[in-house]
Amino acid sequence: MRTIFVLSVLAITLVACGPNQAEHDAAVQTQVALLMQQQAAGTAAAGQSTVGVPADGQPTFTSDPEFPIPADAACAPDATPRVVGTVENVWDGVSIEVDINGSDYEVRYIGIDEGGNDAALEANRALVEGRQVLLIQDETDRDEYGRLLRFVIADGVFVNAELLRRGAVFLSPEEPDLSCANFFQGLTQ
Repeated sequence: MRTIFVLSVLAITLVACGPNQAEHDAAVQTQVALLMQQQAAGTAAAGQSTVGVPADGQPTFTSDPEFPIPADAACAPDATPRVVGTVENVWDGVSIEVDINGSDYEVRYIGIDEGGNDAALEANRALVEGRQVLLIQDETDRDEYGRLLRFVIADGVFVNAELLRRGAVFLSPEEPDLSCANFFQGLTQ
């Protein structure tokens, strides 16, 4: 938010002071580029979040102190991409559509399956519909259908694990995405 405010103030100042449109546009582009570089350097140094969707379409995220990881999600890898988005649609018990920086991505939960179970759909809706979520990659980025494969955190709840706890889904580990397989197995016993 602070960056948007600073960029807005800078743009208004340049519009008011700039002699012509071409010079104004060039000045704004230069200042925005400098601010983005400073922000990236500052947030990386401070351990804060840096979110983006590079040209390859892969969302990336380093860390977000505003989005705490629940203790039961400690099995999720620390060194893989993470991104925060907003759930736009809940497709079934283990698949959602998430808006990440204005682009929609279909996400499939890692380690679980639902087998067309209506109870799984309803449980998933109750946990994530319309909410901000943190998506954590394991080993594999996408499945054969192009969906992002992720562990999902919403409102301090490890959604993959909570759906297992509720009995709404069943365990379905698939290599190489096994970071939480032992933990998930323990939830089903």
